[in-house]
Amino acid sequence: MKERARELSYGWGVIHIHGQINKVDFDTAIIPKDGTYFVPVKDAVRKRLNIGIGDTVIFHFSLGKASTIVR
Repeated sequence: MKERARELSYGWGVIHIHGQINKVDFDTAIIPKDGTYFVPVKDAVRKRLNIGIGDTVIFHFSLGKASTIVR
């Protein structure tokens, strides 16, 4: 992942991704911090899925935006 991260990063190690939770698709970015990646989920997605702090979800993602997915 680190090698692909360097190739795909648009600065500070941040990488565009296309994500899916419960069949709801969205674009966001993964943000590195202290050896892990954080995934911000947009407010509109969280509200649509009724997701709150502490909830566990199954998250699928592909590197790149929906129009430029890298597999």
